[in-house]
Amino acid sequence: MGLNDQQLNWVKSYLQYVPKGAHLFVCMHAPAYFYNENYKLGRVAELLDLFEGYKVDILSGHTHVQCNTQIRNNIREYNIASIGGAWWLWDGIYSKDGTTKYSNPARTELQIISSH
Repeated sequence: MGLNDQQLNWVKSYLQYVPKGAHLFVCMHAPAYFYNENYKLGRVAELLDLFEGYKVDILSGHTHVQCNTQIRNNIREYNIASIGGAWWLWDGIYSKDGTTKYSNPARTELQIISSH
């Protein structure tokens, strides 16, 4: 699993219109890095190199485990756990990471607004 030429070229083209020093929020399903495995998204180093000169927060999911990782000085990843946790793995009310197996009635929607 990894990034392809089309995705990397799209990011490169988009960044031509964004001034250096801007704060970028990158949203993607699979994480760039995962904290407890020797996992990195394929070709992620190429993606991160494109963000040189920007402050970047990556919002990712997929793992159903909450973790925050400082990848580079200018790049932090927030891997967001599912509101349902890893419900398929355990028999109890709570998943191993402490999140409830059931939907959270107080959940909120996340919106990201960019000025670019």
